[in-house]
Amino acid sequence: MQSTSIKKIYSNFNNIITGKKSKELLIENIGNTIKHLIFYKPYKLISATLCNQWTELEDKKKVILAIQVKRHYPAYKISNIPYRITVLFDNKTINLVFFSKFTGYLKELYKIDSITYISGTLAIYGNKFQIMHPIIVNREDIDLDKKAIITLFYRQKSGLKSKIIHRSILKILPFVPRLNEWHISFFDKYPCSPSWNEAINNLHSGKDEKILDD
Repeated sequence: MQSTSIKKIYSNFNNIITGKKSKELLIENIGNTIKHLIFYKPYKLISATLCNQWTELEDKKKVILAIQVKRHYPAYKISNIPYRITVLFDNKTINLVFFSKFTGYLKELYKIDSITYISGTLAIYGNKFQIMHPIIVNREDIDLDKKAIITLFYRQKSGLKSKIIHRSILKILPFVPRLNEWHISFFDKYPCSPSWNEAINNLHSGKDEKILDD
């Protein structure tokens, strides 16, 4: 049975967060209690749309695409030309572009003829679509009902990355006590408002594109 005591919020998360390094970074930069984590608010949210057809693509649109890798064009040290990978989407070509000195890992990530889900922002260059520095996504992470992925970003501190913060908060959420609402008059006036527990879960779940709107 879930606790209903507010004291639970002030308990430490030593037995919940198991990774030693992650735990140390969280304690050093955010705090050591459930309260510290659940009130660490994300500062930005990015939503990318799953597209299945070429006609759905638009300049500057954040997208998720299932692409087939066709060819690698390595960059050369003596030029400013980026590393480029041509891929097929809906039987048409899109360029993936990488400006980096370290590109050796790309042939392993983007193997020829492999089918991969990527996310990034479309741009038009030379009358062709390209995506600069796309990221690979897991199909399981895509909300198939909304045809989208919503990514929350938390302010990083001293080696503590946003993904680690978010993953840790998601582990904490089932241990948040289910508190009885104390501001009854507020709910009488705004009956559609979420409960305290629902609000905390909504803030960190990444399912509502408007959760950070004022």
